[in-house]
Amino acid sequence: MKTNFSQYLLWPIGKIYELITNCRIQLYKYKIMESITLPCQVVSVGNLTLGGTGKTPYTIYLAKLYLSQNKRVGILSRGYKRQGKNALDIVETNKDSILAAKIYGDEPYLIAKNVPQAVVIVSADRCKAGQLAIDQYQTDVLILDDGYQHLRLNRNENILLIDYNSDFTQEKLFPQGRLRESFKNIKRATQIIITKIPIDYQEETLTQLINFLKQYNSSAIISKTRLIVKNFSYQNNLLEVNSFKLNQKTLAFSGIANEPNFINTLKSLNIKLIHQMKFSDHHWYNQNDLDLLIKEFNTYQAEVLVTTTKDYLKIPKSFPLYNKLYAIEIGLEFFE
Repeated sequence: MKTNFSQYLLWPIGKIYELITNCRIQLYKYKIMESITLPCQVVSVGNLTLGGTGKTPYTIYLAKLYLSQNKRVGILSRGYKRQGKNALDIVETNKDSILAAKIYGDEPYLIAKNVPQAVVIVSADRCKAGQLAIDQYQTDVLILDDGYQHLRLNRNENILLIDYNSDFTQEKLFPQGRLRESFKNIKRATQIIITKIPIDYQEETLTQLINFLKQYNSSAIISKTRLIVKNFSYQNNLLEVNSFKLNQKTLAFSGIANEPNFINTLKSLNIKLIHQMKFSDHHWYNQNDLDLLIKEFNTYQAEVLVTTTKDYLKIPKSFPLYNKLYAIEIGLEFFE
């Protein structure tokens, strides 16, 4: 009852949010608000919902794909929750990882570490950032990270990521739910990527989702992907998956939007998971958090800690359990 009452109270706020969102889209559609076209190929990667749909692994995959075609690649990010004061920063990977993640944002820094041949720029003004990438780095392709709602910059491709595990029939607009904009705006996508499809997915569920998407966009190419564990990181070295001892008593922790997906990934590897700890998305670990990790590690008599690459780079090397800390390296796999 409390949940229903809360939803009822949030309904008018949601309607105001929807009105503002739709008005903004129309203003750009009818050129009342100006969209800028940059002199190179622009590819946007984004989603309809708040929370993780696998944008970072897909952005890394896409950047590597263009680099394999001998294209010069720039990646433009807002730098969500970054603490740097500059209006625009070019991500440098030779800094201390915790300092760099704070300055640039954890996801842009992670992207730059994985794709060092590309230039990664963080700025709220992604038109200015894009022009700088063209002028200083002669980029052929600009990837607009989390750009589906960033209508100020025109794009050649508009790639929409949809999480297989989300029940879209139940999703509501923010603040009642996680939707950033209404389903009808799926029509803006030129490609739709269904992400995080499990190995044991239900064909009927996938078919229903595809049919749902086609109601709003019958022309976009729809692709199916799953996340795979490529490696483990251990003390900044990569280890093959089969080198991790599955029978070790493992405590997992993460500060990401979609924590269940992380846990399910660990379970799919048959890791001996004895306890899990969840922190807020983009969490910065302070001394109290580290002390709590140590306490829980000892309470559950764990042998190792496992986390995500995004969290791993925010744990100091001085952490007493650093020599027992592993991170899973996630990659993307397309399938028919």
